[in-house]
Amino acid sequence: MKPIIFHKIAGILLILTASGCVTAGSGVTVKEDRVLQEFTGISFKADGKMNIMMANENSVEVICDDNLLPYIVTSVQNGTLFAENISGNDIPGLVFNIRMKELNKIDFSGSGSIVVSNTIKGESLTAVVEGSGKLEFKAEVKKAAMNLAGGGFLSGELIADNAKFQISGPGSMLMKGNVANAWVGISASGEFLGSSLVCSNAEVELWGSGNCEIGAQAKLKVKISGAGNVKYKGKPKIEENILGVGKIIFINE
Repeated sequence: MKPIIFHKIAGILLILTASGCVTAGSGVTVKEDRVLQEFTGISFKADGKMNIMMANENSVEVICDDNLLPYIVTSVQNGTLFAENISGNDIPGLVFNIRMKELNKIDFSGSGSIVVSNTIKGESLTAVVEGSGKLEFKAEVKKAAMNLAGGGFLSGELIADNAKFQISGPGSMLMKGNVANAWVGISASGEFLGSSLVCSNAEVELWGSGNCEIGAQAKLKVKISGAGNVKYKGKPKIEENILGVGKIIFINE
């Protein structure tokens, strides 16, 4: 199915060609509703703010200066809402207000923010954050996968059976809640702040100088190949493999 796009690309290209650059904002802020088919995923490529609320309907509202609306392209492809600023420049005051019935995927690249105001419920949730942006959410799912691939910040309150947390940059991931089985992998200088995340079984792998804090009750398996440290709460059985100067440190509650 072809994506539903609410601004003609040819018209946008004509504007860009004629002006040679993006016009400054008019100072007149407006709201525009975008009528789109239903979606369960989000792909956000902009430096604005996106507010998401789980609701009984799907809706998209864009807020910015009236003359800059043509540069904000929204479409739905294969069940994912794509929201993008194609101007090539930041648009101050850009806001997306999203309401949706179900959310199972977030793909975010930019320096803006995404905030999910109420709890996501479902079978699974996947989130990828690239760049320096910020993502905040609450979720109750069976399976979760979080990937922080830049210098951003990912904060979540999570209840899940199985969860994977991957950090491949200098960013920070803050997690709390309850997870039966958790895996944390850090391949750079980032940090996983999960001292308030209670896990039955946790596995942590560090490659580099990244650090991890986590709570574990039954079992904690740790592999360190570098200078990173793993700090833990609880009284789990520990299995360790340390190849470097990293340490496993108990957090005295």
